[in-house]
Amino acid sequence: MPPTCTQDIYGFYEPDRTDEVMSVDKDPVRLPHILSDDELEPFTLPRINADCQLRLIELLPPHKAAAVGSSDEPLQCTIHVYSLDEAPEYEALSYMWGSMHRHLPISVMETDELGHETEKALYATPQLMMALRRLRQSSNTRRLWIDQLCINQDNNDERGKQVQLMGSIYKKAQRVVVWLGEDYDHWVFEPTFRKRADTELLAETLSLFTIDQDTSLDDVGRAARLADPTFKYHVETVEHHRAVIIYVVLKRPWFRRAWVFQEASLAKELVVQYGGLEVRFEDLKRFCDAVFQLEVAQGIHKDRSLAMSTGGFEMMQFIQQTRRDVLQSSSTSQPSTLENSGLLCKLFQVLRRVQCQDPRDLIFAFLAFQGTENIVATAGSYNQPPEEVWTDATERIIRSSRSLDVFAALSGDKERELKLPSWVPYWADCFPYSRPIATPVSRFRASRGMPHVWAQHEDPSKLQVRGKIIDQVQAFIHPPFQNFMSAKHATHLFLTWDVLLGSTRGHLYHYDQKTKALGDYLPVKQKNIEGDLMRTVLADGALGSEQPLRRIHEMIGANATGYMARGLRQSRSTIALTEEQTQMLHDYERLENLALVAEYKQVFFTEHVQLGMAPQGAKIGDNVAILHGSKVPCLLRKLDHKENEYRVISQCHLQGWMYGNSPKDLPHPHGKWWDEAQDEFVLV
Repeated sequence: MPPTCTQDIYGFYEPDRTDEVMSVDKDPVRLPHILSDDELEPFTLPRINADCQLRLIELLPPHKAAAVGSSDEPLQCTIHVYSLDEAPEYEALSYMWGSMHRHLPISVMETDELGHETEKALYATPQLMMALRRLRQSSNTRRLWIDQLCINQDNNDERGKQVQLMGSIYKKAQRVVVWLGEDYDHWVFEPTFRKRADTELLAETLSLFTIDQDTSLDDVGRAARLADPTFKYHVETVEHHRAVIIYVVLKRPWFRRAWVFQEASLAKELVVQYGGLEVRFEDLKRFCDAVFQLEVAQGIHKDRSLAMSTGGFEMMQFIQQTRRDVLQSSSTSQPSTLENSGLLCKLFQVLRRVQCQDPRDLIFAFLAFQGTENIVATAGSYNQPPEEVWTDATERIIRSSRSLDVFAALSGDKERELKLPSWVPYWADCFPYSRPIATPVSRFRASRGMPHVWAQHEDPSKLQVRGKIIDQVQAFIHPPFQNFMSAKHATHLFLTWDVLLGSTRGHLYHYDQKTKALGDYLPVKQKNIEGDLMRTVLADGALGSEQPLRRIHEMIGANATGYMARGLRQSRSTIALTEEQTQMLHDYERLENLALVAEYKQVFFTEHVQLGMAPQGAKIGDNVAILHGSKVPCLLRKLDHKENEYRVISQCHLQGWMYGNSPKDLPHPHGKWWDEAQDEFVLV
């Protein structure tokens, strides 16, 4: 299924709060014998038409018979040029480059005009050398496409054109091989004191989770017999070690590389190579899913789980779903959910989890998922500044979608290394204020379905939009919210509920004392404020599938009984919960998930006593505007001495205004903004 709510896009993994992901440059590497740099002259890649041709490597077997991956003979290959449409069957490699130089030679065998065989050197990184050693077959050649060796990395023109073909190259491959690197060769003592390597133990475990396995015992039950995911300071049993291995695998740096999503998602067949172990992607994912469900059953999924502690678990979910969409669209005439979810959803889902050395690749690595955006990598793409690539991509997303959904990833007024217009997301740091108020799948409709109509400004760094300023931020209700996930507090503490509710009521009272604007309505407003405040800090269910929230009193009750519910969660693996206790825990965990939208945000009142929530980058005096094409209100900051020019700060939640109407409790000067003359704004 495509994403159904903002939480489906954002996920639970927090890259900045978990343990450091192991660097690919520190992977264990056991290299075969290699030639010294001066033994062979460098090999020059044959020229290609980079718009429609590709190079393929034929990895040659060793001269002496040996088990796969164990030969110490130097690596040898041949290189051939084909048109993409007429290329023979091949496999594509998906792996991490690392930051090490390409300094290790691979022998490229050629036959000259006289029929004499010559040998030259093509250089690769240590990580790739190790992968090729494992991939080399004992007696047969293996035809591969590998970006590091098949694209001239010193030719930016060729790189740009081949990037445009990358999706087609991986989609055409018979299968894609994921290289996770070498295993650690950690050892664990079983009760029989027999030593077992990680890959051996993992292979044995995954053999029980293949697609053709008997389903008489459900996967969670099978995982419970094999793995123990409870936290321990020391590895005590082989069951615990099986769970540790999965954590180690899912923290591999491959899952944090920007290009892997496209490479893996487009694969007809996808296999994972971990040291000497080769497994089907589906089998590995099935076991990971079973371990996670076991964590849920034991009530430990909120403290430490595969979903929260590794980037790989959620990345595997995204890859598998996208693979299903791609395969479905290629086998039927039905429009795929991949196209329906759009490029922007893919960027939002993946970019906050990945990194790349070249910031331009944060866009180029996803070109295969675009629909009508028409973002093109050309011969000169890698000569463009990253700011230009990011701005052009944002413009094309806005123009093609006729929406301002991309504003979900704006950075407020943060200082950044790259200088961008305020309406362009800093794609290397999506969602700097945690979960956004709204994404492309949100059900809000503050702008009443009015689309953004593109109007080209003479300055390409400026964006023209239409809409109406309806209010202004007047006061913030303290304290602001911090990181809920890392603190692991109950929602009552995370939301500082008693203090927040008291401050909100106090603001209403003092506002009325000063202005006398509320009058007889003050008691009514005070009576309803707890529900309004809860709806505001939950952004009316922005992270759930229900918008608007229909039973807000259940959320208030779950907040009040949160301590009891957390105790039930910790004990449910040892005691049977009653129906009432199960419902209490269900309501509280739903509240926990919905409350995540409040991280790094703050509650505010507007000049006309409207209650809202915005990221911490907001300031008093910011204008609240409803812009055509935006599902939610946005904060605009007027530039001094600039007529009609603003910086767009962020999306915001404004209670009562999220569905195309306005509150009916008090008259508002812009209560029917849609009937007023719409204004033009220039965003810089």
